[in-house]
Amino acid sequence: MASHPRLFTPQRFILFVILACVVSLYAIYYYFPEYLQSIPYINSISIFFEQYSIRLLTLLIGFVLFALVGKVIVYPIVNTSLNRFTDDEDDIHTFKKLTRFIWWTLFVIFAIGTLIGFSKFATSIGLIGLGLSLALQKPILNIVGWFVIVTKQLYREGDRIEIFAQRTREMIRGDVKQIDLFHTVLDGLHKDSESSSYKTVSFPNEFILFSETRNYSKESNYILIEVHINITTKSNYAKAQKILDEVLTSLVKRYANLYLKRMKSERLLLEDSLHNMLQSRATKKNKEQLLAKKKELNQEIKRVEDFGAELKPRVHIDILEVGCIRLIGQYLVPYTQVKKSRTEIFNNFLDRIAKEKDIDIFVDKRY
Repeated sequence: MASHPRLFTPQRFILFVILACVVSLYAIYYYFPEYLQSIPYINSISIFFEQYSIRLLTLLIGFVLFALVGKVIVYPIVNTSLNRFTDDEDDIHTFKKLTRFIWWTLFVIFAIGTLIGFSKFATSIGLIGLGLSLALQKPILNIVGWFVIVTKQLYREGDRIEIFAQRTREMIRGDVKQIDLFHTVLDGLHKDSESSSYKTVSFPNEFILFSETRNYSKESNYILIEVHINITTKSNYAKAQKILDEVLTSLVKRYANLYLKRMKSERLLLEDSLHNMLQSRATKKNKEQLLAKKKELNQEIKRVEDFGAELKPRVHIDILEVGCIRLIGQYLVPYTQVKKSRTEIFNNFLDRIAKEKDIDIFVDKRY
């Protein structure tokens, strides 16, 4: 059975009692002033109402308007915007609470200005605002950074990113594990390596406002890798180039098949989820998200299945000043397999040229 919201919550009951007391005091003051004067110590209340009646009435009207505008306009707009930009329930809940806090902070400012006068309050509010802006500078920048991340989709959970940390003057690299309102959490990588360090790394969201962020898997899980192999100038460079091309092509095809198998398994799971959602009362938003994910998977599967020029490895040749020929192999591979693929390439290439008498690895004798 569906649950219905309660009409009277404790907060609404307290608010109703306060409003009833204020209205009752106004009524007694205007219609029974003699009764107020006959009560001991109540004359001061009468004087207070006489001096501040207009301001209190303005404050009461302002409170009702703030509550109505927040309920009818501000909160629905914020909820709609949040649901469009992010799916994280924790972030949505936190941002809703932050929105309510900011909204009612504005009412408190309005209330103080109404009671003591805006001309007196303007001077003090400037100093208070300056102090708050300095104290809350970091949290505000982190929230702005989070908003930029989710609206511009700089990265999302599962992406491999790299960002420069200004404080430590180092690069932060890893796979995005979680995006909070104030921090981004990564599964860290070893320095100068693509293998996991098994350490959790986090950085404030404000970093993305002042540093370059590189996302290696935004468009695809494949990234471009280069391998360098130096051979002597007396070697048969054409044969070596052909061998390296064959090694790269074989490796890329094998990884593409493994990747396709995993992607097709994910697609089957998505189709099962979609089938269950169509038979249930799932929200339209959840269905649209699954359909969008399925579309992305289909595009990725088609791209890998075609194995066209986009995934075809390339081998270039360069001559170095130290007196050797450098083979430069470029290939695309899933970013989780970079370290493993490089090791396989070197092993396979060395095994192949071990049978060739006219190809020798160059050794720099200066070191």
